[in-house]
Amino acid sequence: MMMFGDPDFFEIKTLKQMGLWPTEKMVSRELAPYIRRMNKPVSILEVGHKKGENAIDLMENCNVGLYQGVKQVKEYEPVLQKNTKDGVSPAFVVTDEPIGPEFDVIIFDCDTNLELFLEQYYPYLRKGGIICGNGHDTMRVKAAITTFRRKNKISVPINVATGTVWFWYKP
Repeated sequence: MMMFGDPDFFEIKTLKQMGLWPTEKMVSRELAPYIRRMNKPVSILEVGHKKGENAIDLMENCNVGLYQGVKQVKEYEPVLQKNTKDGVSPAFVVTDEPIGPEFDVIIFDCDTNLELFLEQYYPYLRKGGIICGNGHDTMRVKAAITTFRRKNKISVPINVATGTVWFWYKP
C-alpha cells in the first residue's frame, strides 16, 4: 500500500495497516504495566493530547474507568475526531478543563508550557497516583520537571524509561 503525506496526521487505523502503530516510544507503552498494577478502573487525565493515541492504547490494554483529554492540539483535532468516531469508549472525553476532582494518572504529552501545566494540574493527581510525560531527553522538559520538583519539595525518585518517558508517584 502506497501512502502519501505526513504519517503524523494519519488515522490510527491506517498506521496499524502500515505497521507503524503503536510505537514503543508512546507514553502509554511505558506506563501500561504500572497502570495495570493499580488493579482497579483508573481515571486518567492527558494534557496536550494530539490524536488520542495514548487514550486508545491504554483503553485497549488497561482497566480505564475515565480518560479525559484537555488542551487539545488544534491542528490534530480532525485526526482525533476520525480516530474516535467509532466510539472508542464512553470513558473517553475531551474538554477544556478537568471534570474529575482527582485522577489516578496524569499524562503530559507536551513540552511547551510544561512547568505551567505541572503547577496547574498536579493538584488533580490523587496521592499515590502517577504523573508522567515524554521528552525527558530534552533540556526544556528536564528543566521544567526539576524546577517544579524543587519548588514543591518533591523528593520521591523520578523514573525514566527508554530515555524519554518520565514518571513518579505522588507522595
